[in-house]
Amino acid sequence: MRDQLMGLVNFARVLNGELGVGTGPGVGTPRPEWVAEEQAARDQAVAVVEAALGAEYPEIPPAAAAAFDALADGQAVEYAVRRIHLRGPWLLRPDYRTPVHLVCSSARARMAAWLSYFFVNPYRDRFRRCQQCGRWFADLTRNKAARRCSRACTIAYSNAKRKERRR
Repeated sequence: MRDQLMGLVNFARVLNGELGVGTGPGVGTPRPEWVAEEQAARDQAVAVVEAALGAEYPEIPPAAAAAFDALADGQAVEYAVRRIHLRGPWLLRPDYRTPVHLVCSSARARMAAWLSYFFVNPYRDRFRRCQQCGRWFADLTRNKAARRCSRACTIAYSNAKRKERRR
């Protein structure tokens, strides 16, 4: 279960723009077109996730399926078990314990690969968007009750609600 939840944590980081083009140690300045392509693919992936939220595993709502198909249409993904010399920015290594890499033809292909992982994850009901800041996160609590991504957001949310009640 922990590995599957950590995959959702990483997917949240992807949707939040923390994993992708121009991120990570030793990464130089990415090409502007790569950054724009990454953002457009991320926006499409967010639309797919939002359409799928609330659906019981393994159901995929028709709106989510249509949005996913539009994103993934014509995209190529190559599986490799070897050292990869990065030919572009679209590399994905879903499980850091094994040497399997996904070399994607574009940012859309990379997002489609992440979304396919999301759809087959039995814990996807723990994938949420923070009520306070809007960031994506995986709920790691035992009772699956988290609605905000961090303690800081919970405090800010509570303070805002308290101010509303005083008015």
